[in-house]
Amino acid sequence: MTAHPLAKGFLRSTLVGCAVLVLSGAGMTLLGGYLFHDSYSTYRMVQDVWSHGIEAQEANVEGKVTSRKFIFDEYKLDVQYRDASGVVHRAAVEMTSIIQGIDDKVEPSVKYDSNDFTRVSVSWLHDLSWGPWLWLLVGLAFVGGGIGLAVVSVRSAVNQLRDASSVAKGFRVVAANLLSMKQQENQGKPLPHFEVTCSLSADAKPITRAVKDGQPLVEGARVLVLVGEDGRAVVPRDDFYPLALPEHESQQLRMQFRRLSGPATTDENR
Repeated sequence: MTAHPLAKGFLRSTLVGCAVLVLSGAGMTLLGGYLFHDSYSTYRMVQDVWSHGIEAQEANVEGKVTSRKFIFDEYKLDVQYRDASGVVHRAAVEMTSIIQGIDDKVEPSVKYDSNDFTRVSVSWLHDLSWGPWLWLLVGLAFVGGGIGLAVVSVRSAVNQLRDASSVAKGFRVVAANLLSMKQQENQGKPLPHFEVTCSLSADAKPITRAVKDGQPLVEGARVLVLVGEDGRAVVPRDDFYPLALPEHESQQLRMQFRRLSGPATTDENR
């Protein structure tokens, strides 16, 4: 087996792509953490003040409800109330609920924290027993999704680098059985990226590899796969990226692949 260099920019593009996805995952995690912390803090404040606070003698509650597709309801309430000493205070409270809504036909009651007059609880929000918890789960889902995206991105990048490094040290050409080839899309528009699933032999476990910015070499129901000495495999583009091969050698490999793709072929070492 003859060693070949990796294509220029392969390492950089792989690491940059991984970094972008990891940053996206970190962003999702931070957003989810913020949503969870902010919502949970408000929920606990509403419950605590209602349990231990003082009921306002006079209160006026105004505000607005933002409904998103009749699933998410965001409540932004402005509360004006008079404490036990007759002093008027103003406070604001916000809460988001999923599916469960308030009963605004009922006159709201207000309780306040005598140690902090900005901490208030409105009966409308206190009566939201399970809707806010669903919103908290959304925050946790963002956290979990962000962490998962980062982990999967790093693992994918490591596997790509290991596969390419193995093949670069030497490879054999295999006309693998093409099981599926899915082209990626963006808003209905096809992209030059493919997800290829194939098996190196009839009884081999299927493998899935990504081919970006180009198409793999396909002949009928066969796809060209480069297999390293340690068994790691790469489905290259039709220009043999991620390797940097001279054109005459690329032509030889294409001819070899066509021969292997004929009837009753077997895997062949290069």
